[in-house]
Amino acid sequence: AGRDLMVEFRFRDTEGSGRFGRFDPVPIGKILEKARALVAATPGLAFVINGDASFQWHFKELLARDALLNPLILLLLMAFFRVFYGTWRAGLYFAATLLLTAIVVYGAMAVVGTPVDLLTCNIFLITAIAGTEDFLFLSHRMWARDEPWDKSFSRLLMPSFFTSLTT
Repeated sequence: AGRDLMVEFRFRDTEGSGRFGRFDPVPIGKILEKARALVAATPGLAFVINGDASFQWHFKELLARDALLNPLILLLLMAFFRVFYGTWRAGLYFAATLLLTAIVVYGAMAVVGTPVDLLTCNIFLITAIAGTEDFLFLSHRMWARDEPWDKSFSRLLMPSFFTSLTT
């Protein structure tokens, strides 16, 4: 009671669009290190971070910690296809398709200056889920009708495209 202290930091927006949004959250990490050292040296003092800068810093940390999520998903899907199809070839085809899609999508985001944010950080996972459904359907059609992949693919190209587009 009566022993609270609040400090507010305001950051100017970066020129243009920053990699993580409006401003660079890296300096927040340095501020947090110094604040935590001060709190550790002062008994009875608590430290809480809040606000837009806090969110941006925690989001940047989340992206750093989750950097292995996309490759892990890719490996799990390849193992899934290996178990259910009995060959690594299906998984490799699917992985190549996903990697090409990721290059196009993230490249387009870079060209138009769209930063990686809370909505776009999971685009690879969303694409993998939508693509898995299309890949399984295409594979089933090939197997059920005993037709070559290019014929099945050409018949399902437009429906698969619109399914993925609206997902």
